[in-house]
Amino acid sequence: MPFMDHYNNNLIRFLSPMKSFLVRMLRFTCLFACFLTFGNNAFAFSSTNSTMSPSANATKQFKSQKQPQYDVIKIAVANDLLPYQYVDKGKPTGLVVDLWELWSKKNNQKIEFVTSNWSETELNLVNQTVDVHSAIAIREERVDLFDFGHDIYSTPINIYVHKDLQMVSGLEELEPFLMGAIRPTNLSQLITNKNANISFRYYENWSDLLDGIYNGEVKSFVSYDFFAFRYEDYQRINDLFPAFKSVNIGEIKTQIAVKKGDIRLLNRLNAGFDIITLEERQEIYNKWFAKRESEGALLLSLSVGAKPFMGVNADGTPVGLFVDMWKLWSNKTKTKIKFVPNTANLSMKSLKEGATNVHIGYPESMATNSGLPRAKHLYSTFSHLFIYDKYDFEKSVEQLNGETIGLYKDSPYQQQFKASYPNINIQFFDSLDDAINAAIQGKIAGFVVASQMANKRLEENSISDRFHQVKDVEYESKIYSLVSNQDKSLIRKINDGFDLISEQELVEIENRWITEIPDRYFGTKKSKFNLTTDEKAWLVENPNMTVAIVEDWKPYEFVDDDGEVSGISRDMFDLATRLTGQTYEFKIYPTWEELYQDFKDEKVDIVANITASDDRRAFAHFTTAYWRTPWSVITHKSIDNVGSIKKFYGKRLAIIQGYQIIKDIHDKYPQIIIHVVKDFDEAQELLKAGLIDGILDLMPVSAQYLQDNSLQQFKIHVFDDLGSDNAHIGVKKSLSVQGRIMEKVVQAMSKEDIENILKRWHKVDVVAGIKSEVYWRNISIFVGIASIIILAILIWNRRLKSEILLREKAEQKLRHLASHDPMTGLPNRSLLIDRLKQAMSHHSRNNKNIAILFLDLDGFKEVNDTFGHDVGDELLIQISERLLSLSRNSDTVARFGGDEFVMLATNLNESNQAAKVAEKIIADLSDPFVLSRATVNVGVSIGIAKYPQNGHDATVLIKAADDAMYAVKANGKNSYQFADTSSISS
Repeated sequence: MPFMDHYNNNLIRFLSPMKSFLVRMLRFTCLFACFLTFGNNAFAFSSTNSTMSPSANATKQFKSQKQPQYDVIKIAVANDLLPYQYVDKGKPTGLVVDLWELWSKKNNQKIEFVTSNWSETELNLVNQTVDVHSAIAIREERVDLFDFGHDIYSTPINIYVHKDLQMVSGLEELEPFLMGAIRPTNLSQLITNKNANISFRYYENWSDLLDGIYNGEVKSFVSYDFFAFRYEDYQRINDLFPAFKSVNIGEIKTQIAVKKGDIRLLNRLNAGFDIITLEERQEIYNKWFAKRESEGALLLSLSVGAKPFMGVNADGTPVGLFVDMWKLWSNKTKTKIKFVPNTANLSMKSLKEGATNVHIGYPESMATNSGLPRAKHLYSTFSHLFIYDKYDFEKSVEQLNGETIGLYKDSPYQQQFKASYPNINIQFFDSLDDAINAAIQGKIAGFVVASQMANKRLEENSISDRFHQVKDVEYESKIYSLVSNQDKSLIRKINDGFDLISEQELVEIENRWITEIPDRYFGTKKSKFNLTTDEKAWLVENPNMTVAIVEDWKPYEFVDDDGEVSGISRDMFDLATRLTGQTYEFKIYPTWEELYQDFKDEKVDIVANITASDDRRAFAHFTTAYWRTPWSVITHKSIDNVGSIKKFYGKRLAIIQGYQIIKDIHDKYPQIIIHVVKDFDEAQELLKAGLIDGILDLMPVSAQYLQDNSLQQFKIHVFDDLGSDNAHIGVKKSLSVQGRIMEKVVQAMSKEDIENILKRWHKVDVVAGIKSEVYWRNISIFVGIASIIILAILIWNRRLKSEILLREKAEQKLRHLASHDPMTGLPNRSLLIDRLKQAMSHHSRNNKNIAILFLDLDGFKEVNDTFGHDVGDELLIQISERLLSLSRNSDTVARFGGDEFVMLATNLNESNQAAKVAEKIIADLSDPFVLSRATVNVGVSIGIAKYPQNGHDATVLIKAADDAMYAVKANGKNSYQFADTSSISS
């Protein structure tokens, strides 16, 4: 045993010349102890029926065996579990073998692999002809035999379906056919538990199962995921049972195993695996499963079942419109490609994991996207509603209210559908076949899918006469080529390659696959704007609509010097007028709060720029997002290009008073010095004087200001790490038809439309657009004169800066004392109210929730009276520290007065999240407080008010929370309660 070897070495080093005798005596003692321990069990083993399974026999055998010395650790591996553990050309190989060989190298321990068929690997450990099993799953019958250790690998359990079986998505469709399985196995039992009507044909081993497959004895079989590996028969099996037709039913997880009780060996093995890094494991995994290079070919994922765009023929050959486009791209760029067909989910999974380089065509939108880098916008499809069996075309789509319609899980138009038809239920599907089957079985009334794809699939199955295409429901899906995160450098190559393809070549390819002329895309390359009969009638009956805007929010919406409404919103509705013929009368509001209340009360028809949310969908329809606004910083043009807000650490940024981002910057980037200004005019004067380093604002707002004031000496830096806001058009709930029309307006915005709006409102150079040669040519004219002036100014400016900084430090100290509690350092009542007002202003736009938690301590007076005010102050300081530790960076903890505190919790997705915050506070403050003169316990009563549910005024909200707190006091204390919304006036 390893322990005894180590112990013997110590004896040899330190004992007297009698050490040899003592060593022999110790060994004899250990062997005698082993004999006493295992003797009775060995006797019991010998009297057991030998015909039992390996797992059952193991209980009667392994404890009687002697424990070997581990000069070499013997490891059981299977000879036929490809690609994990198997024999190739007489040598053990596979993922498991590679992992153990790495273990051997890193732990300087000799190992020996003992190979056999799978069933014998377990017996080898039972009989102790090996020391450890390389990788085996935990099962109930094995728990009493073995101790399990480090994880080795996990693999899916799949049912593989013959290529001739159509529209198979689950076990129900396989009931008429025999399913192949290896005996003995628990896989058949796993399937029977899911569906007792499945019939099996059993085989003794994998070779026999393969023979049965080749002889056509089964139309499906169950197995572990062998097809991830390219072994000898991979292509032959894959041709008959394509991997994309497999049905996953579970997963198996394997671990190392040693005989029961051999903890010392198990600990040694586990410790050895712990020093193998994740990177080393991933390298081995990639060797066997990751990207399958084919002589330098670019590996292209494609989703099957999406003809005529992409799919495979019966022989597995990739076909389709996108396939032909990529073949032409390959020819133009002289790049070798290889298509990798799979289901939609698995094709995306392989791309995300780096197993392939590109997905040849995937639908994405701003609302629904994969998060993967986009390359070329290849195409646009138009999806319609398909209803099974019955549909009255004389009635509107509302006849389906209460019914269920199927959508793809990743369909880019799902949010639009929900908004347009809130009374229609939705069920998501992975494939078109799943949706068709569900419709035929009466589980759904129909589905929305690309017309070309649906018509093709219905014709193939001779059921096109059973489905009715409803063109009143139409959505555009933009199809992109996506690349993996590891292959972002391919984007330019992909785009440049498709730019080499002419319009006529694309038209010729499309004509081969899309037979109906109205369904074709190339030649127009713009969104369609088709109105239904009821939508056209609505426009005739309602030629005018009122649109609410804010009077001064450049460049989004504002009133110009001539009293005319202008801005991005105006441009949007000018476009809407061109498309619909409607005229839009703008109703101007001085504040967002007033506008929002009127919209909520349905006093206006449309809001030009608003954030969508589930709460707001209760009283309004929303289009998909049409505008995304990034944050930016204005600096002098002499500043080098900056790509991250973190580059302004230690620098001063001016932000206009009232912006929510003031708190966000303060919490997330405290290294940045914030200088609050009343308006942009004050900010730019400070920037000109060199007293600040930049001005932070929304990029369009910044660009508009620079344009209006001809500030050529400034430039704009745009950052990704500050996020952005999305804008929607909102339509009041009663105008459902108008909501659908506005959605079609948004969808009809072409790339050119967006670029034209950008050109009109973004006339100031952004960092990415500045050319250094232009900058230096213009500046060189004045460099001589400027040098003389700058030298004089620097001396004066240094003194001025010093005086200003001293004054500002004094002012900052005074401002801090005026806005913070001097004892705890927390914000006081006035600063709390100010931050609450800022939060309300910001959250009304992005529709996040705010909670005000009013806290009053239970038992504080007793502490004060018993131990004095000094100890009471000490307790208040500790309570403030605990409250700060419980709050997030975006929250505010304030001392309201006496033993009252208020926590302002912002950016809540749901207002009821405040209950969890309150529970944490109650639990944390219940722990004892160790003070200088005593250890005390206190409780806390919490009242919670929610914005906007409990009011739109800061004072009203705090009063509501205070009232709720007193209700808690009256009902027993040390709890929380939400404010009553019924008493709040609208």
